[in-house]
Amino acid sequence: MQDYILKKRLFWLLLITPIGWLVGFVLEISGFKSISSYFSLISFLYLISTFVKLEEKIPPGIFLLTVYFGFNVLRFDGSLIKASRESIEFVLLLASLLLAKPILSRCTTLNIFKVKNQLLWGVTLFILIYATTAIIAGPRVQEGIDKTRIYYDGFINSHAFSYYAILLGALLLMLKARYYPILLIILSFIVGNRSCVIVLFFVALFLFENYINKKVFSNFIKVTCYIAFLALLYFLYHFLTGYYSITELQDLFLNDENTEFTSGRTTLWYNSLIDFVFNGDVNQFIFGKGPDAFENLSMRLYNNTLWAHNDFVQVLYCYGLFGISAYFLLLFKFCKDIGNYTFFLFVLAIGSLNGFYKYGALQIIFIMCFIQYAQRTILLYKKYNDSTTLKVS
Repeated sequence: MQDYILKKRLFWLLLITPIGWLVGFVLEISGFKSISSYFSLISFLYLISTFVKLEEKIPPGIFLLTVYFGFNVLRFDGSLIKASRESIEFVLLLASLLLAKPILSRCTTLNIFKVKNQLLWGVTLFILIYATTAIIAGPRVQEGIDKTRIYYDGFINSHAFSYYAILLGALLLMLKARYYPILLIILSFIVGNRSCVIVLFFVALFLFENYINKKVFSNFIKVTCYIAFLALLYFLYHFLTGYYSITELQDLFLNDENTEFTSGRTTLWYNSLIDFVFNGDVNQFIFGKGPDAFENLSMRLYNNTLWAHNDFVQVLYCYGLFGISAYFLLLFKFCKDIGNYTFFLFVLAIGSLNGFYKYGALQIIFIMCFIQYAQRTILLYKKYNDSTTLKVS
C-alpha cells in the first residue's frame, strides 16, 4: 500500500510544475498575469511532505532548507508572496538534489511495461501540447552576428523542451521504445535550441558511465569526463583565437555593440560579477544581494528584467558564497548517491552556458534517476532473461 501511495505522489510531484507552466501560458495569452511560480512553491511543499510522510519525522536537512527558504523570503524587499515566488526555484533545486534518491529508494518495484505504456502516452501528450502552444505563440526571431536564428517557445521555452526531449528519449531508449527516442532528439534540434548538442553529449556520457558500472571503470570514466570537458574548452578557445585576436574576443564578448554574439549574456555576466565584487558589503558577499537582485540589476542596466542564463553567476549574485557552496555540495552529494559523476559535468556545462535550475530542475533530476535505475536494472535482469520488473533501490 505504501508503494502504491508513493507512486501516486511521484506522479503528481513530476506534473505539478509543468501544469503550472501550461496554466501560466494560457493566462498570459489571455492577457492575465502568469501564476506558474506558485506551482513551484506547491512542488516544494509537496516534495517535503512526501519525504516527511515516508520518514515520519523531519530530518535536519529538511529543517535547514525550510529555514533557508524563510531566511531568503524575509530579507526580500517586497511582499511575502512575491518573495516566495522569487526564492522558490533555487530552494526547490536544493531540495530535489537532497531528496530525490531517498524518495525513490522507498519505491521497491515498478512494472517496466506499465511504466513504458504510461510514459509513451505522457510523452505523446507533452509533444502535442508543446507543438500546439508553440504554434499559438509563433516563431521567435533573434538577429545574430552572422545570421538570423529562429526558435519556438511553447508553454515552456525551447531550452526546457530540449532538455526534457533528450532525457525522455534516453529513458525510452532504455525501455526499447524504438522510434520515440529518434523523434524526440530530432524535435530538440527543430525548436532552435543551440544547447541541445551539449545536452545530448552529456546524456550519452551518463548512459556510458552507468553501463561501465564497475568501480575501477567508473572512476576512469569520471576522470575522462573531466578531461574531455576541459579539452572541449581548450579546443573552443583555440578555435576562436584562430579567427580572432584576444582583443577582438574581448570586444565580441564584452562590448555592448556585439551583444548578438552571445545574446548579450557575457556582458551581463561581466557587469553582474563586477557589481557583486565591488558594490556590496560582507553580508551580501556571504548571503548574496537577495532573490530578486539580478532582475533589479538588469532593469537598472538594460531597462529590462532578465536572468543570467548562468546558474552560477545568478546564484552567486543573489545568494552569495553560502548559496553557491550549498549548490555544489548538494550536487556532489547527489552524484555520489547515484554513483554517477557525469551528471555533475552535465549541470556544470548546461548551468554555465544556458542555465539549469530555472528549467524544472526537479523533473530533470528525477528523470535522470529513472534513466539510471532503468539501465542498471535491465543490465542486471538480462542475465536471467527477465526484464518485467524495474527495481528501484
